[in-house]
Amino acid sequence: MSDVKWIKITTDIFDDEKVLLIESLPESDSIIVIWFKLLCLAGKMNNSGVFLMSDKIPISIPMLATIFRRKESTVSLAIETFVQFGMVEIIDDVITIPNW
Repeated sequence: MSDVKWIKITTDIFDDEKVLLIESLPESDSIIVIWFKLLCLAGKMNNSGVFLMSDKIPISIPMLATIFRRKESTVSLAIETFVQFGMVEIIDDVITIPNW
């Protein structure tokens, strides 16, 4: 599959309740950057929002930390936050973006 060259983001994204709550957290700027990087990676992978390497290997938090050039602890905090807010789901160790 070819990658998606663009993703659509609404201009009021920073008024969204989830983003407002994220902005109140420690490392909020990093968490928001990770969200955008996750969206871009999902588009690049073009796999319906499912993060798999070679269609078989789940992309792990350490892998995301390397890809995003971020500390593993920060990526872990971000993913935990996204799960809590329903922005991502983890199904059988596979990170997914629902309704991609």
